[in-house]
Amino acid sequence: MSKMLECRSVVMNKFMSAIDVNEPNPDVAEKIQKVLQNLRSLRLDFIYYGEKDLKPATYIAETHRFFSAVPSFWLKPAHQTLKELNLAHCHFWGYYLKLDLRGVHFSRLRILQLTKYTLVHDSQLDGIFSHRDTLAELYLEDCAIGWDIEATADKEMAYLDPNSYITRPGSGGKRYATYDKRWHDYFKSFQELRHLQRFRYGWIEKYGPFEEGPDLNLSMHIASYMLYGSLGYQELPSYCMDTGNSLKYGAEWVIEDETSLEELYAKIGYKYVVGKSQVRRG
Repeated sequence: MSKMLECRSVVMNKFMSAIDVNEPNPDVAEKIQKVLQNLRSLRLDFIYYGEKDLKPATYIAETHRFFSAVPSFWLKPAHQTLKELNLAHCHFWGYYLKLDLRGVHFSRLRILQLTKYTLVHDSQLDGIFSHRDTLAELYLEDCAIGWDIEATADKEMAYLDPNSYITRPGSGGKRYATYDKRWHDYFKSFQELRHLQRFRYGWIEKYGPFEEGPDLNLSMHIASYMLYGSLGYQELPSYCMDTGNSLKYGAEWVIEDETSLEELYAKIGYKYVVGKSQVRRG
């Protein structure tokens, strides 16, 4: 058995190393698509290497080229066979860099896992709910709600439509978008996933072997809500609204978030204690 697994691993590694999401040779691209059409489980972990060797303009162009092709090249070919999908990034993503899964649906998907994915629009929640007839397991690791978002110069690489932003007084002409959903809205919505048997939300405490995945601390965390600005993604310990109001603390939301998380776990038969990482069958 071990030799068989080793052989399969070598074959897959060679296959992966040969892949270019913009393969110019149509014959090679067709063969790759045939392999993807038979996948039942797919895990994509995106990491960066070598970006310091590229000019900024080249790096941005190559990155956009790659991520814009992920849904059509990697995912859509497996829409009839895929049962398990795991999408992870070494940095926060989803808003910027954009992963737009609108129009991507897997008719047999049972397990969905997202890591460091940033939620900024209801269409992302709709994408999860489009699998309500089959989805049995949902894992959100180090995921965040992008509460306050500054428009990026690279509009094509951002999830939101350019018309989503407004100019605020005193912002020097900068444009922002605010997302009004909170985690308790998401947790309450997940209760409507009638086949859901397993669910995890939390932050990665320690990375384990690739095959086993990371150790997860199951609780709300400091990066549950994020800002996005000129410095990239930033944690939200507090934020001063530009309306004359006093500081608006993310902690005000977390109390209701934790309550909704408890209710979700209870509905699927798990016992969860706020502030504890243990979740077990009740």
